[in-house]
Amino acid sequence: MNALEIVQQAAITLGYEPVTSIENPQNPNAQRLVGALNRATEEVLKCYDWQALICQTTFLTDDSSIYNSSLKGYDLSRIAPNFDTFITSYLYDYTSKCIIASITYDAYQFGLSRQLSGSARRSFILKDNHICFMPDFAGSRAEIGFVYKTAKPIVNSSTGTRIYKEFFNRNDDESILDSKLLLRGLLWKFKAEMGYDYAESYRDFQSFLGKLKDQDSNRRNITPFAAGMAGLGEII
Repeated sequence: MNALEIVQQAAITLGYEPVTSIENPQNPNAQRLVGALNRATEEVLKCYDWQALICQTTFLTDDSSIYNSSLKGYDLSRIAPNFDTFITSYLYDYTSKCIIASITYDAYQFGLSRQLSGSARRSFILKDNHICFMPDFAGSRAEIGFVYKTAKPIVNSSTGTRIYKEFFNRNDDESILDSKLLLRGLLWKFKAEMGYDYAESYRDFQSFLGKLKDQDSNRRNITPFAAGMAGLGEII
């Protein structure tokens, strides 16, 4: 379901007049429903790291187009579009086959004061939305990768280009997350904010949320190699 369809279903459930567009600011009910939908989306986002929002990226340290010489760092907004948080605990240097851990600002400043060279074990900080390494790669070429969560769970493709967004505001906006879950979230948020009895809607939302989280987490489970081979042996 797109944004309009979610709001239309909510209006039907609540016994409101049909909604023909969420882009009409003159329809207060439609605007309230869209507001509740956006707040429900925020709720769903913060409660779990959904696989649909997890992205992997790599960059090269000698790429001048992403490097800020004044900060001596790499622009995170270009490396990882719509970045929200890191999923991996480290950055990974695929060239040197090693991990790069984050450090405190004090440790970073201490490293600068000691003028550590490339022979030292590397670490990094985030500064003004840039990844800054200690020691710096200083023009050397390495492939760095990590996994992160996107902050924009909504997409609009009406122009032919996929535009990612934080909030619903167009009829044809679509969610990367489960639209049925967002509908349930919209209903309990709306009822709570309007002072209606929302207990049943909240239980319905929590129950459906739990099922989707279980399904999502089960997809991450990988059969251990030995157990998989044992099972294969039985088949053979």
